[in-house]
Amino acid sequence: VLVSGPAGSFGLVSDAGHHLFIAGGIGIASLMGMINALNRQGKANLTTVVQCVQSQDRAAFADQLQNMLPKGQYVMLTKDTPISKNHLEGKLQQGTHVYVSGSETFLDAVENVLAQAGVQRSNIHIKSIEPTVGLLKHLFKK
Repeated sequence: VLVSGPAGSFGLVSDAGHHLFIAGGIGIASLMGMINALNRQGKANLTTVVQCVQSQDRAAFADQLQNMLPKGQYVMLTKDTPISKNHLEGKLQQGTHVYVSGSETFLDAVENVLAQAGVQRSNIHIKSIEPTVGLLKHLFKK
């Protein structure tokens, strides 16, 4: 049996000017606590969520997110529309911290998109839903 700790640095950056959450599949569950906390603090206007799912009917928390966030700050992408730099236009502001959760394949794709968009590595926070693989990968990446 191989046991690992949490993969990646994960927690809200209190002084971030904007929070962008990008979730792949069930990875949204790892982000909901932080999204809800920002909403309770009256910071929904500083929160954007991009949720990537197989299909709309498989999008956990979609109704809650649509009701919680201001118009245009919740985006759902399906497998027919993979995330790209274009989806992030207007969502990356000065001081944005990006929180990403999903499978290793998803994390790799999003990290590439964020690099293309010019996001500093120090502003990207990763949570793998495959912790053992994720922990090893991100330990050796730094």
